[in-house]
Amino acid sequence: MAVLKALATTVKPVPHHLPNPEFVEDMSLFPRSKAKQEACLAAKQSGREAAEFVMSRCPGIFPLREPNPRWISEDTVINAAEVKTEKDLKYFIKTRDAKNAILAYERLKKEGIEVSLDTQNDLLDLAAQHLGNIPAKLMLTSDETMDVEENKSRSAEEDSVDSDSDQENESRTNKTDTPVTPEWRSDNYASQMFESMITKNAKTYEIMVLGFIKYRCYRDAYNLFNEMHEHGHQASVFTYNLLFKEISRSQYIDSKWAIAKELVKSMSEEPVVLPNIKTYNALMKVAVASSEEETSATELALGVIRDMKAAGLEPTLESYNQVLRAEYMPYWEEKKRLRLSDDWKMKTRKVTSPVILNQVITHLESLPSLPPLQDIEDGFFFRTAMSAALLCHDVKLAIRIYNLFKKQNNTAYLGEKQAPF
Repeated sequence: MAVLKALATTVKPVPHHLPNPEFVEDMSLFPRSKAKQEACLAAKQSGREAAEFVMSRCPGIFPLREPNPRWISEDTVINAAEVKTEKDLKYFIKTRDAKNAILAYERLKKEGIEVSLDTQNDLLDLAAQHLGNIPAKLMLTSDETMDVEENKSRSAEEDSVDSDSDQENESRTNKTDTPVTPEWRSDNYASQMFESMITKNAKTYEIMVLGFIKYRCYRDAYNLFNEMHEHGHQASVFTYNLLFKEISRSQYIDSKWAIAKELVKSMSEEPVVLPNIKTYNALMKVAVASSEEETSATELALGVIRDMKAAGLEPTLESYNQVLRAEYMPYWEEKKRLRLSDDWKMKTRKVTSPVILNQVITHLESLPSLPPLQDIEDGFFFRTAMSAALLCHDVKLAIRIYNLFKKQNNTAYLGEKQAPF
């Protein structure tokens, strides 16, 4: 137990943004597609049933059946009507029982029992992440109605995660399905609770910003972020990274690069938030999606890499991936538009300049080894580079890219496996 406690002190929880608490809070281990999520959940359930079968048939194999120290029993709190202390409320929050947690909180408020700000933030996080598209009035309805709505919310959230993965590969894959995106409701419980909270700290605002981001209310997230700064609170680097990434995706935000520069400026305010590798990579995604009057997207991305090196951070493969996307994304979009066009005369074979691709490959060839995998999206580099070589009709560059990958013979650089074999 002492060893477990020591190990626990070395790990800090990340803000919860996963649609299902059954999965590990590690995006590199998170199953992206819905089929993989269902297979993962089925495997976990089969494992539990197999374990129960073995224990029931051979109880003598496990003499220490009762855990020590004792685990929290499911019958510790029967229902929200019996909640009397903040500890009971924490139990519902820990088990991710959103409905009973909300009922328990309302009961404690009605009886005048004070709830700490940390517990209120935990409940707000649960409501914002899981119940953002459910009206608050359904919290007090019958169990069946609430269960149906919560199941719809969870299903929509899973489709949202699939959509996030698809958007990252929109230039590489051709999806015919239109993912379902859950909509944030202004009358949900998280919004009402946030407005009713007398005391708010940085975590309170950050939870709501993350909730807006999850439901793709980017403008609301950015406005609340500004309000957060007006009240003297600072966000974490995790939230900044998500803001950069989601600004690059939004179709409803103009002047993306100007907004990104404002966010960078706010990071330097006290208390200073130091950017990490993912911050710079996310900032380059904004550069890909925007360009200024006298500065191209490629120049903006290269400027971010120079700032990255000046800060003592070495670019990852995802960094070079974004440089290639900044240079060749307009050509990919034009090629896609021409492919869908009925004017066959426009479909002439245009040759794109391979200068940027050649510079990136030459630089990577000069390194003793490829940069280690540090970003979950590092694996997209080789697919992007090969697509750029195809766009430039440069066979020699394609061979150099293949030899560069073959240099270390590391299949991890190919990214997530898409095919069943």
